[in-house]
Amino acid sequence: MSKPRYRWWGYVRAVIRAYPELSRRLAELRHSPVTARYGPSGGAGGPTSPVERAAIRGLPHPEQREHDAVEAAIEQTRTLPDAAARLRLVDLVFWRQSHTLQGAAREVHLSYASAKRRQERFILLVAQNLGLAEKLSHQSQKTDVN
Repeated sequence: MSKPRYRWWGYVRAVIRAYPELSRRLAELRHSPVTARYGPSGGAGGPTSPVERAAIRGLPHPEQREHDAVEAAIEQTRTLPDAAARLRLVDLVFWRQSHTLQGAAREVHLSYASAKRRQERFILLVAQNLGLAEKLSHQSQKTDVN
């Protein structure tokens, strides 16, 4: 019998795929110039100063929430055994989109079944951080290290 799919499964996968773009946009916003430029007449030429523009600009709330959920899942994954392989799997399948799950499994030297469990674990962590899934049970964490 197969596992039941959640209605939010596809949404969470899309959130994970969008993470690199959201991170890039967030980095651009954070690295905006924050020193004021004054011209000969005193103003920078715009309706607000660069500091004000940097403070006002930010990711919209839903996108910031999604970014933070993936970021938290990455940090949680870093505490698990073989974290580098787990994150490489996510990178190849979701962020670079250069491999299928089966190809990524070969790349990180895992069986397809193990790669699938690790991918599902990451998706569930993101869903949990978004408030869509219940906390992962202790039993599922134990079986995930295989």
